Amino acid sequence: MTKSLGRSAPSLDEAVEQARVSERSRIARQLHAGILQELTVAGFQLRALHDQVPASAKPAVKDLASWLEVRQAELRQLVAELQGGSPLHGDFTAVIEEADGLGCKLALSIQPVGARIDSMFRIAARTVLSELARTIAAELGGRRITAQLTLEPLPRLVVAHDGGTLGGPGSDVDRLRRFIGASGAVLSLRTADDVNDIVVDWNG
Repeated sequence: MTKSLGRSAPSLDEAVEQARVSERSRIARQLHAGILQELTVAGFQLRALHDQVPASAKPAVKDLASWLEVRQAELRQLVAELQGGSPLHGDFTAVIEEADGLGCKLALSIQPVGARIDSMFRIAARTVLSELARTIAAELGGRRITAQLTLEPLPRLVVAHDGGTLGGPGSDVDRLRRFIGASGAVLSLRTADDVNDIVVDWNG
């Protein structure tokens, strides 16, 4: 009897684990197909609304759009974690906590969802994102950062924030370019009336 129970225990454990993984995957699919898609549509609608409202209302619409982007990034993180392939642990969690300590809310999403990251690239990406967060918080006065790391076809990090313009008074863009260049990446800026993005590309 004891031997029989001993043999069946691993099968029971495996069944419980399989059920847990299946349920997490089901919830992740529902979130992705439901709330996340609705937030994406709302984001498109806000961008369209921004062009239609009076100038006095544009800042409020822009703030709402930024808030929505943060919520989308946070939900993508949750979906990735539920799917069991989230790379948002270790070094990346440390960066998020570091930014929070600087009074800056950092939301990070990684595409494709659930992708695994090479350990050496993880270190490089972590170092670059950490430095960008410090620069945005300390030099640009930013309080919200939305970062998206896209791994395919080539790694690209796009960082949107609510701080000042990099390269303006009080910021040293040349120093940041050199710092990022040391990781084998190239920094570029996308600036317009309503865009203030920092882009980092790893080209191989």
